[in-house]
Amino acid sequence: MNEHLSSFGARLKWVRERARLPDGEPVSQKRLAKIARLAPAHVGLLENGSVKRPDMNTASSVAAALGTSMDWLWTGAGDPPTEAESNAAVAAALDAADPNDVAPDPVIDRGPEYAQSAPVLP
Repeated sequence: MNEHLSSFGARLKWVRERARLPDGEPVSQKRLAKIARLAPAHVGLLENGSVKRPDMNTASSVAAALGTSMDWLWTGAGDPPTEAESNAAVAAALDAADPNDVAPDPVIDRGPEYAQSAPVLP
């Protein structure tokens, strides 16, 4: 395995950057978050290694959205998905996605309780 693909985050970023939307555009972190039903900031945290071992639901969601096996995404064992496999999975995930069903961003959207208790800065 290539050394640059030695972590979950590196493999996730590599396969996301190779995948294409049906219109040929690359899959952004924001778009992957939407089709995998994750908070937008979470994909960046996964890719940059801030989250070393995501929970199984998260890993399963991104693996399915990008057409890769859980085994390859977790360990690098086996073969990565081909671009055609990733593109087909992205298209299928987009077709199945509910545009109103997106997880809140845990970093940004902390709810009204947080907004009320946060200090007001000048």
